[in-house]
Amino acid sequence: MTDYATPAAGAEDPERTSFLGNTRTSAIVAGVLLALVMVAGEQIAERVDTVVFAGIFPIFGIIVHLICNLTAVFTYGLVAALIVANVNPIVAVATATGPLAPLWFFTNTATSVGARIVQYYMIRKGPREMSYLDALAAAFGGMIPNSAVMFPVQLLYFNLPWDKILIAKVAELAVGTFIPAGIALKASQALKRTRARA
Repeated sequence: MTDYATPAAGAEDPERTSFLGNTRTSAIVAGVLLALVMVAGEQIAERVDTVVFAGIFPIFGIIVHLICNLTAVFTYGLVAALIVANVNPIVAVATATGPLAPLWFFTNTATSVGARIVQYYMIRKGPREMSYLDALAAAFGGMIPNSAVMFPVQLLYFNLPWDKILIAKVAELAVGTFIPAGIALKASQALKRTRARA
């Protein structure tokens, strides 16, 4: 039996050989499980964002989203990350967690693709070799397209003034990168170690 968690000499992890990442059943199941973790966390975080910020600035939701999404990107690749990204919006729309719930399909997908582009094409490392700065770069790679999708909605739909949007974007980038990058990297490394022992 081949152990994909600890590649043999000259072999690579399945998630490192393709931009899509690991497409094995085990990776897809892991993506679904991470998506369920994200759904549970977002049920609380999105409601807190709605109470504190009227749902316009999803600060707490970004933390939960980035932790789960980056863990999927680092550990399994894009396919698992897209599963993680798009299960919660279905639940968010169905349960009306906030006014921006339908937008999460686009922001979450943009985050997954942006983070995977940075990890796969620029960093070119798996979670075992990644440093916190590598994880931070991938988090920024995910948050920039996320913010780009959110910006016109905040500006044109909610008619927010530039100064408030600028403050929100700085806060979103800060909480969406510095905190989740370290947690997601540690979670990915732990998942790789767990897979190595199995």
